[in-house]
Parts: sequence; C-alpha cells; structure tokens
Amino acid sequence: MDVYVTEQEQLEAIKRWCRDNGLAVVVGLVLGLGGLFGWRYWQAYQAGRAVQASIGYQDLIASTLGNDSDRAQALAHKLVTDASDRAYGSLAALMLARLAVDAGKPAEAEAHLQSVLNHPRPVEIATVARLRLARLELGRGDADSAWTRVQDLPALADQSAYHELRGDILVAQGKREDARREYQRGLDIATKQQLDPSLLELKLDDLGTVLAPETSP
Repeated sequence: MDVYVTEQEQLEAIKRWCRDNGLAVVVGLVLGLGGLFGWRYWQAYQAGRAVQASIGYQDLIASTLGNDSDRAQALAHKLVTDASDRAYGSLAALMLARLAVDAGKPAEAEAHLQSVLNHPRPVEIATVARLRLARLELGRGDADSAWTRVQDLPALADQSAYHELRGDILVAQGKREDARREYQRGLDIATKQQLDPSLLELKLDDLGTVLAPETSP
C-alpha cells in the first residue's frame, strides 16, 4: 500500500481489493475454520466411541462371569456392530464364539471366529481366532485344515498350549512321533513356567512314553 500517497487513496485501494478478493477470503476462512472444528469434532467423536466400547466390553465380561448369557449375547452383538473397526469389536466376536461353543453350536462359533479374520485386526486377536478355529476344525474331524491354520505362528513358540494343540492335530493325522515331539515341547515349557503338566503327561503316556523335561546345560 505504500505506493499510494494519501490515506484516501489507500482506503480506496483496500476497498477495491476487498471487492475483488473478499469472497475468496471469506470462503477460505470458513473452510479453514470448518476443517479445524471438524477435525476436533471427529477426534472427540472417536474418543467418545472408544470410551463407550470400553464400557460395553467391561459390561460384557461382567455378564459372562455372572453367567448371564442372554445379556452377554446382546452386549457382544452390540459391540460387534458399534465397534466393528476397533479391537473391542473383535474381542466381542471372540466372546460370541465362546458362547456359541458353550451352547453346543460349533458352526456358529466358527462363523464368529472367521469374521474376526475377514477384517484387519491386531495380530494378537487374529492369532487367538486362528487357534480357536483350528481347535473347532479338529473337533469336527478336519485335521488337515486345523494343521494349516496353526502354521507360521512363531509368536506362540513359548506357549505350552500351542504345542499341545499341534500335538493333538498330529495325533489325529496319525503322525505319532511328530505329536510326541510337540507334546514334549509343551511339557518342557509347562515345567519351566511352573504350569500344570499333568494333561500333557497323560497325552505323552497315551503315546507310549513320558519323556523327562529337557534341562539347560
């Protein structure tokens, strides 16, 4: 504005600039503020959903522990719908699978577990779903599918129950020596972690021998 000599010329220049650019400025300001408030609203909305999902999952656990299966079913279905993009939705699906197994509905349980795997999930939850599906597949006599399901899970290498399940599948496939090795790994881990080894000992005994736990040098 320094190119204008008088205040009147400066004022007239400002008026012309506002006429030429005023609408763009207003629109830009509205969009900018709208984006800012919209982002803050979205953040608040997401935080509120997370809190509600957490409360809903706590209620679900309480209902399950209280053996109120009807309420647990209702809460779990609501979480699966309302928190489908969150870990709580997946955890609720796992709970629905458990409730279905308790009710003698393995096919329904498989459907709930498969729903967990059909969407991107935290790896820990997906792993649990895979193991439970493998157990159900083994229960209906499909040992080959169960074996495929439990492959490539290195994060569970130090879990006694994982090796026990692998042993169970191998027994069903008639691979008794391989099963014995898996049971032995499970027994070694259970012993080191001071877990109850009695079931694994029984399974090894059924295969013809109980091996002593390996000792570190």
